[in-house]
Amino acid sequence: MAKKKKTTVRWIPVYVTGRPGFTDKVTEALTHSGLPFMPGYYHDSNAAIDHTLIWTDENTLLKQYKAAIGARTIWKYRLRFFRNLQEFTDFIRPRITEESEEALETAA
Repeated sequence: MAKKKKTTVRWIPVYVTGRPGFTDKVTEALTHSGLPFMPGYYHDSNAAIDHTLIWTDENTLLKQYKAAIGARTIWKYRLRFFRNLQEFTDFIRPRITEESEEALETAA
């Protein structure tokens, strides 16, 4: 009998942003796909757009995850994917400051 080779999954974070309500659809699609992933959690109450964190296998291409989610879902919720935290924060930072300034203007 041949021994099965043990493979260890090295997890990397993928930050996802989009229109409200996308997290359930993304999680459902990835669950049915069979691709290795773990749902993560990232919450910022000041953000103008929804966002979440998923942990993906380092050896699986992001393109495969996007295919599993589906083009229709990506387009409908205007999903954006980021592999590192710096790109993600650079993307959401202007939206946070714009929303904060609007809140301050209406409060005055």
